[in-house]
Amino acid sequence: MVSGLASLPALGEVLRPPSARGQAQTTVGTRAAARLKMTTDIPPSITTPDTVQTRIGTLKFFDGFPDKDTVDKVYDNLDFQRSVQAYLTALPAVSD
Repeated sequence: MVSGLASLPALGEVLRPPSARGQAQTTVGTRAAARLKMTTDIPPSITTPDTVQTRIGTLKFFDGFPDKDTVDKVYDNLDFQRSVQAYLTALPAVSD
């Protein structure tokens, strides 16, 4: 064993903020986790809901990401919108 390594702090102590070093670590379930000084609350207005009711059906999300059915619905809707746009764009050219 290298003699200098015995005096080094444990990795957990190094990673903790200086104000918390030397204090006992909290475990999940025994008490609430301490709120960090630089914690920013996320406003509810910018979060993604779990479900969104739309004209094309219910879109479902998990942690802000759409599920497979939602992705399929959205791409089908985009295909439909593009086909209508292409039809309306070409209509004046063939109307004469």
